[in-house]
Amino acid sequence: MNNIRVSSMLIPALCASLLASTVALAEDNGIPSFVEGNRAPKGYARPKNDPAKYRLDFFFHGRSENLTELNFISGKTPDSPTMPPDDKRFVVFPYGRYCNANKFAGEIDTFEILDQMKREYPIDEGKKLMLEAVKPLGEDYVKAMREGLEHRWMDVYPRPRKLSGAHMAGAAYDVHPYLLINYTGNYESVSTIAHEWGHAMHTYLSNRGQPFVTSRYPIFIAEIASTLNEALLLDHVLKTAKDDDERLLYLGSALETLRGTFYRQVMLAEFEREAHARVDKGEAMTGDKLTKIYAEIIRKYHGDAQGVVKIDDLYSIEWAYIPHFYNAFYVFQYATSVSAGSLFADDILSGKPGAREKYLKLISSGGSDYPYELVKAAGVDLATAAPYDAVARRMNKIMDEMEALVAKRKG
Repeated sequence: MNNIRVSSMLIPALCASLLASTVALAEDNGIPSFVEGNRAPKGYARPKNDPAKYRLDFFFHGRSENLTELNFISGKTPDSPTMPPDDKRFVVFPYGRYCNANKFAGEIDTFEILDQMKREYPIDEGKKLMLEAVKPLGEDYVKAMREGLEHRWMDVYPRPRKLSGAHMAGAAYDVHPYLLINYTGNYESVSTIAHEWGHAMHTYLSNRGQPFVTSRYPIFIAEIASTLNEALLLDHVLKTAKDDDERLLYLGSALETLRGTFYRQVMLAEFEREAHARVDKGEAMTGDKLTKIYAEIIRKYHGDAQGVVKIDDLYSIEWAYIPHFYNAFYVFQYATSVSAGSLFADDILSGKPGAREKYLKLISSGGSDYPYELVKAAGVDLATAAPYDAVARRMNKIMDEMEALVAKRKG
């Protein structure tokens, strides 16, 4: 069946948190699945007023030839229910799998949606968490960030025809950075604003510390400030989490982020390097050859031969629609930035003498020197194993903590 309505549930805590939402219909970038690592879109309608009882309906949309992801997100679905927000119920709309939305993985997604929706983070709470998290960077850093938050440098909420995703625009040298955010109230939204404000503060400090001609910083160091802020946020929320379920949410989110921003970027960089190396040897590249190269690499990284993750042939064509490959040698620089950010975070959080001051000097330096030299002067040599060992330690630590929490629950 393409559409399945499951029984309603009375969940006061969940629905009370949904009522804190400021919009009647919310669509975001989707729910990230900790089981599958994918992201499925969803929407929800909420009552216009506070109902006496909280009823929650799930309306499952199975994929079909007509109900594509694009049609679902835009609301142009031939079988959408005519179910506007009313005073009696919430309705959640997950976008399901082909022709059956609720097989095993779909059931897991349903519970993940419930789990994440129960943890609502209004924007004021998200700002507070971020400001508390970056306190290790010093009073001046926090003061500048607070000033930006109070003077509307950030466009916060999604709305019709607004650009999706999250972006920082820092080209206006003599003004201040601008941030475009689509904040939806989940923890990922909090992590996103911490990330984007890392970019904003990098730009703000570089513009203050450098003349126009050297104020712009290169891609090689662009993601250091953003990912360091994410690391500081994780450290803060783990210290203040109320229970193990909340800790698992934070740890799972952080692990998935590192998988995408470090492990996956290294995999993509190996593919890019191999493709260019073959061209340098005079070998002609075709789509079929690139697909074969990508298939070998993605299977190696996911343990296909060892039975860890079975990679279908369909994934071998993924290389063709990854936009970063059309900006040559971008992906390896993301991985180096994440690695440097992890080591800087370790040094700052551990109170290593001079670590904070060197880092702040780095993000005030713009493009005043060769990027590798700027990072090295701040205390991280990206030509050594140390920063990559740091991010590997961070991933292993997260997994160790998650396994310990799961074991505790079983015991």
